Amino acid sequence: MPSNTDIRQTIKQARAKLDAGFQFAAGHAVRDQLMDLPAFQAAKNIACYLAYAGEVPTQPLIDYIWQQNKTCYLPVLKTTPEKHLTFHAYHQDAQLMPNQYNIDEPVATAEIAVTDLDLVLVPLVAFDKNCHRLGMGAGFYDRTFALRKQQETPLLIGLAYELQKVPELIPEDWDVAMDFVVTEKRVYSKSD
Repeated sequence: MPSNTDIRQTIKQARAKLDAGFQFAAGHAVRDQLMDLPAFQAAKNIACYLAYAGEVPTQPLIDYIWQQNKTCYLPVLKTTPEKHLTFHAYHQDAQLMPNQYNIDEPVATAEIAVTDLDLVLVPLVAFDKNCHRLGMGAGFYDRTFALRKQQETPLLIGLAYELQKVPELIPEDWDVAMDFVVTEKRVYSKSD
């Protein structure tokens, strides 16, 4: 079985080869898949992310969240005392500033407690049929959602292209599985 490092490299290279037209269409297809999920329809406080380095485009989703009068939040990296995320309101007029990875984050907007989020849309590099997630390797999402081992909220939904699905990932003790992974083709559920 390939190492996580090898999987990351292979998937990131494949994702980098996707043309802009396919990415645009996939972003809309993922939005359409999510719109049909009852959990997404019922959610009021939704954390998303701004797509980076070939990730599924999230702007169609963010626009839909705003149109539905739901509140959108974006992650903000916190590196002390340990690497984790906080989530801050994101609206059309929000000022953004790049973080250490050059990913834009909202500045001076309201923060929400993680447990008050209804669902979180999570970036990933690879996933398997059991909704195990392989991220970029820094562990920000896993540390932030370690609380999921004790409770079921918020709902975690990974967003990916179908090409990011791998036969199997071997999760580490600290890895947090997604409840669903949504691609341009289908919705995967960890309960399937």
